[in-house]
Amino acid sequence: MISLRHLTKTYGRGDAAVTVLDSIDFDVPTGQIAAVVGPSGAGKSTLAQCINLLERPTAGSVVVNGEDLSGLPEKRLRDARRRIGTVFQSSSLLGRRTAAENIALPLDFLGVTPREADARVGELLERVGLADKAGHYPFQLSGGQAQRVGIARALALRPSILLADEATSGLDPETTRSVVGLIRQLRDDLDLTVVFITHEMDTVRLAADTVARLDHGRIVEQGSLVDLLTAHESPLGRSLQPRRGHAGPEAGTRTWFVTYDSTAVPGDWIQRVTTDLGVAVHLLGASVETVHGVNTGSATLGVGTDDDTRVAAALARCGLSGTPDAVPITRHDDAERVLAGVLEDVA
Repeated sequence: MISLRHLTKTYGRGDAAVTVLDSIDFDVPTGQIAAVVGPSGAGKSTLAQCINLLERPTAGSVVVNGEDLSGLPEKRLRDARRRIGTVFQSSSLLGRRTAAENIALPLDFLGVTPREADARVGELLERVGLADKAGHYPFQLSGGQAQRVGIARALALRPSILLADEATSGLDPETTRSVVGLIRQLRDDLDLTVVFITHEMDTVRLAADTVARLDHGRIVEQGSLVDLLTAHESPLGRSLQPRRGHAGPEAGTRTWFVTYDSTAVPGDWIQRVTTDLGVAVHLLGASVETVHGVNTGSATLGVGTDDDTRVAAALARCGLSGTPDAVPITRHDDAERVLAGVLEDVA
């Protein structure tokens, strides 16, 4: 478990001081994956560096599995860091070392015997699906394979905490899904607690159990992924919704943009709304996904009535919320833009 209390990080002194993290309270229960999102400059990477104590907090505490790391002397802190593995952006592999040699680096520094190191490296390569790539150098690996080696290296010392700092940045969607799936599998198999720092909202839906949003060094919103996805009033929840391009309206209909606001939206909700209203309801487009067993997303409808009150009531009876004449977001691949809009919403 990770527990941050009043965590503060300030660089500089006096009038030149800049507070990057401002009295953060944040908990990640054992075995959960918590995503931290926010625009560039929000303090995400500094947060990761404070959790593994590569940066000492200016104030506050970092408690990992019941032990406050922030006040430990350097020698004990080095020991404590072994319980925290970190996966960096672009894997950060050493180009002159093979995949196996990169994974063995932490073991070499600890003086583990070659026989024990070889056994551990072989086990990890098997876990990440790269047993046949042990002798390959980074330039011989794809981006996804290199990141898998980075994950294996982070697990070499059998940590209980895994920090993934933009671990899927720059990977194509299919590779991202593969890497996220591996992290979730490792979480389950090894009972890991994971902090997943990213700006990719699609990745958050794939990876996270809970989500927190940083804004100028403060956590301004957090909650379970499912709760956020079904909270229409939540700016973070709206930014997490899957959205794609939808078709234009049908003649003689009014366009409604509809979002899932319940964990129990029936699968035949379009038929139910049509029957309830007694008018034609056309599906113009939908972006719906199943996250942790719950359907979530949005749809654009063409509804053959201008009685907004009746339409809103019919949608609500199915666990949906709708806005007439709304223009849905048609792209969801620019998370910086979406998050910037979120910040404007709550300013």
